[in-house]
Order: sequence, then structure tokens, then C-alpha cells
Amino acid sequence: MGREAHTAVRPAGHCDDDAAWAEFARQYQGQPRSRPDLTDFALANAVFMADRSDLDLIVYQTAAKERIRWLSLRLAETVEALKHTTELLASANRSTDRPSEHVSRRVREARAAIQSATGEVR
Repeated sequence: MGREAHTAVRPAGHCDDDAAWAEFARQYQGQPRSRPDLTDFALANAVFMADRSDLDLIVYQTAAKERIRWLSLRLAETVEALKHTTELLASANRSTDRPSEHVSRRVREARAAIQSATGEVR
């Protein structure tokens, strides 16, 4: 089964329509673009330790803002995938009286959804 993309649901007050939201979310796909060489902890520390009179502060603050957006979208996508996985598992539980092949298919779908949400590849 291929990796399904779970686009985060557009929060109220974000973008004018779903197309604009999809374009905004697309910009944050993949790895963080702003200072990907720094871990989240290292970036937060760099912002905290930056000299307030140095122009590097702007670079670090912008990178931190972009990282927070990136993390927020990943979290929202994971929540959507988790909801989908929960629905699949509930459906599998309801169908225990059906043949085991049907349950096995539901379990495989749930595993694929979990792998999709966590980015885990086996």
C-alpha cells in the first residue's frame, strides 16, 4: 500500500478557501526549509542566545517561525491520520464476526495509516 497524504484540515481564519489552504500547506511538505541543519532544540537555543543587536536575530526568529508552522502542519496531519486509523480499527473491531481475511485487510489498512502518519517505512 502506498503512503497516503493526509492534508491538515483548514483551521478557521486561515486562508480564504480550501485551494489557498492546500497551496499554503503544500509549501511546508517535506523537510523544514529554514535552517534544516539545526534540530528543533538547537534552533530554539539559537533564538534564545542570539545577540539582540545583531542582524542574525532576524534570521533565527524567521527560521523559528517557519519551523513552528512546519511542526504545526505535521501535527495536524498526524491528528487527521490518527482519526482515520481509529476509524479503521473500530471498523475492524465491529467486523470480528466476519471472515478473518476481511479483518486482516482492515488491520493492514490500519498499519498502513499508522506508517503514513508517523513516516515509518518498513
